[in-house]
Amino acid sequence: LFLAFVTSVGWIYSSATELVAILSTFGVILGANPSVVGLTVLAWGNSAGDLVGNVAIAKSGFAQMALHGCFGAPLLNILLG
Repeated sequence: LFLAFVTSVGWIYSSATELVAILSTFGVILGANPSVVGLTVLAWGNSAGDLVGNVAIAKSGFAQMALHGCFGAPLLNILLG
């Protein structure tokens, strides 16, 4: 069980590192400032999971809960992250 956990962490770390490297390379190719790439593309990718979750909750008939999730999830990231 411990080996599976360590392997999962390794895969997540490797995937995230490669994704950041690819996006940074696109920024260099396009001549964009690395700060702009970090504040736009990488931030959008970080929020994609929240978007999918909020849309699924809204489609389930809980629109008010999804609306609260739009504000609650980023606030929790700021407070804990």
